[in-house]
Amino acid sequence: MSYSRFKEFRRFLPEIWVNEAAKDEDPWYKFSSAIDDFNDIQRTSITTSRWKVADESMSAWRPRTTALGGLPNISFVVRKPEPLGTEFKTCACPITGIMTMMEIQRGRECMKEKKYNRDLGATTGCTLRLLEDTIPEGNNESHGIRGDAWFGSVRTASEVGFRGHEGVFQVKQYAALYPKDFITKALETAPGGVSIVLEGTAPNGVPLIALGYRYR
Repeated sequence: MSYSRFKEFRRFLPEIWVNEAAKDEDPWYKFSSAIDDFNDIQRTSITTSRWKVADESMSAWRPRTTALGGLPNISFVVRKPEPLGTEFKTCACPITGIMTMMEIQRGRECMKEKKYNRDLGATTGCTLRLLEDTIPEGNNESHGIRGDAWFGSVRTASEVGFRGHEGVFQVKQYAALYPKDFITKALETAPGGVSIVLEGTAPNGVPLIALGYRYR
């Protein structure tokens, strides 16, 4: 295909995923079906590890004449190499390195309607969706998910365990019910490399382990 023909073909590519039927309900109707198709293909056509890794990705966007540049929502995540644009919460297989799921972050109000969010909060809800929606239909074995501090909390770990799965998370800003102060006090005079392990039970009966590590 010549370059001129390719440019002409590329002009129509976005229209493949435009879902006019969802225009009144979904502000992302021009693009969301592309993400849905990607997730369906990854879940049904690719065999991956039972463990998943949750994280974030950014698609850079630089508005020129309006605040959002034509998008329904844009995010600013200062720690990212490309901090401004569309944020995705993502899931990947740690063995193959293949991304298995993407979820558009639609803004605070729109995300409230996502599954689990109203009852369990945005971080726990997102983590459960990334876990459950990457498990192939009919697969009943236990799966596991790992995530950084955005995903990590006692609530998230206990809800993952309550559903028969496993989770390993960093706990930093969402430290409710987590023995963070106790761990900090216990390790404050310890040399680097010393760790402490505590066992407990979440309010819903799920057994949990809290691990603290002294870096320096």
